[in-house]
Amino acid sequence: MPLPGFDVIYPKHKISEAYREMLTADNLDIDNMRHKIRDYSLSGAYRKIIIRPQNVSWEVVAYDDPKIPLFNTDVDNLEGKPPPVFASEGKYRALKMDFSLPPSTYATMAIREVLKMDTSIKNQTQLNTTWLR
Repeated sequence: MPLPGFDVIYPKHKISEAYREMLTADNLDIDNMRHKIRDYSLSGAYRKIIIRPQNVSWEVVAYDDPKIPLFNTDVDNLEGKPPPVFASEGKYRALKMDFSLPPSTYATMAIREVLKMDTSIKNQTQLNTTWLR
């Protein structure tokens, strides 16, 4: 997916017109993204719409205390602390996921797709409010 700029080849279908309309609404000319002041020029770039995470692993863990950490921090690991041990049964369940993504991709979106959860600000605020009670 092209990010607008002078060094980008735009699609030759309806999406190209949508780019043009959005940029025009912000008083930008899709055909003139170079500026005499280099810092104001937009070279553009390309972003993939779908990325497959690498090095994926996951585990469902059971626990009883919602206030205890479910994983070590980087500091814990540097200090040689052992990872948390979980009971085979517990009041709560958590999904621990580990994966790698390339630059400019977002783990929150990957998690949203796995969990089929709403990541809107409104929903996240409600989750935080519920947690802090």
